Amino acid sequence: MTESITQRPTRKAATVRYSYRLRCLACVVIVAVSLALFGLHDNGFLWFFLALHAGVYPHFVYQLSFSVDDEYRNILIDSCLYGAWIAIWGFNPLLSTAFICCAWMTNYAFRGHRFFAKGVVATGLGALIAGALHGFYFREQIAFAPMLIITMGLFAYTMSLGVVIYGVNKTLISTKTKLSAQKALVEDINRLAESVNSSLDLNEILENVIDALHRLYPIQQIYVTLFDDTRSKLKLVKSYGDSLTAQQQQAVENLSFDAVKDANSIFVAPLFKNQ
Repeated sequence: MTESITQRPTRKAATVRYSYRLRCLACVVIVAVSLALFGLHDNGFLWFFLALHAGVYPHFVYQLSFSVDDEYRNILIDSCLYGAWIAIWGFNPLLSTAFICCAWMTNYAFRGHRFFAKGVVATGLGALIAGALHGFYFREQIAFAPMLIITMGLFAYTMSLGVVIYGVNKTLISTKTKLSAQKALVEDINRLAESVNSSLDLNEILENVIDALHRLYPIQQIYVTLFDDTRSKLKLVKSYGDSLTAQQQQAVENLSFDAVKDANSIFVAPLFKNQ
């Protein structure tokens, strides 16, 4: 019995790298706001949770995350943690609105309305759990320092999110351009195959082939040469392309070459070198 082993990718997806920076920025804002609100008061739950979230969590999940699906899971965890901090900070309208906007905007930007709905549930769940552990209360007003911190944090986060979205869109546009080029190449190859099978007339087939090859490769002129029965003489029987005038094309057609004497000729040498 054979056992299939699925190996995880070694390179992290761009979404994972972008989100890690946003997550670290959000953690810095959380630490600053918490210090501004609570100072250095003795609160074991608060500081343990803060150290775990800001000091451990972003780096831990980054090490475990490689794919886009991994990052979607992390973003839902972020929403839950942001809900917890909203409860710990006392459901202040400014702080709550700032973090809800950042979290839900991220959810919607990364995966649409269904993921947005999951983020709303995760935020509410985080607020309920933290409120149950830390206590539910309402902070009607906040001092100038935390208000300034959350305002600057909101600005920095939204600007960083814009940079992230730009990077994702740039990657998508680049991928779309490459796929379009590959599609055009496949279409040209298909047209080349159709050209060969579309007629029994040699001249018409070659004309179609030349037209298809011009779109695939930078070919200027193609010459058809034939050996005689002894393979000692070579005759240029036809020329296709637009680089020669009608008079020049007529002049080169029916030229003859000796396989030995003209061995270095551009019309003879490639044939013996399979070029």
